Amino acid sequence: MSNPSSANQQPIPAPVNTLPADQAIVGSRTIFMGTGAPTAFIEVRDSKQQQSYGEGYVNKNARWVFSAKSVMLPGNYQIQTRQTLNNETSAWSAPRSFTVVVPMKIEAPEIAQPQEGEQTDASPVFSGKAYQNGGAVDLFDMNANQLLVSASVLPDGSWRTQALQPLPVGEHRISALHRVAGDVSDWALLRTFSVRVSK
Repeated sequence: MSNPSSANQQPIPAPVNTLPADQAIVGSRTIFMGTGAPTAFIEVRDSKQQQSYGEGYVNKNARWVFSAKSVMLPGNYQIQTRQTLNNETSAWSAPRSFTVVVPMKIEAPEIAQPQEGEQTDASPVFSGKAYQNGGAVDLFDMNANQLLVSASVLPDGSWRTQALQPLPVGEHRISALHRVAGDVSDWALLRTFSVRVSK
């Protein structure tokens, strides 16, 4: 006799892709982002499901994000994504197309601080380098998909700022865009750090 709950269980749906946007122009180390089932394992592959471009886990807020795991050559790409949870794997998502251009008109900025895996206090300093003069660097909380803070780019290409509001304890994932005269770069490599409990 079959278990009624298992008989009525729906298959796990394919995850949703939000970045890169369909038909977007991106750099060689772009970011992949979307939504899925919390704690599920995400895979991003080409449309033939052979070449892997990145993988990671969905957080408790149902969001997943990671940088391309290797440099992508210029050209046209089509990707699909799937998720695995409790030994059940979804179907592949609908194809998503984008184009990698090298170099881009505005190169992605670099995040120097916080360093990868660093533990910080609740008001960390954010700093890094931009590769074009002028404009501003926008830092985003990628877990919440919202703007965190902006910093002006100095004449030497450096930028530096601090969180406007204390960040909650726990893991944070950030990335950045550089805006110059109406043009916008691709995303900086994802940076993960943790806010420690204050003593």
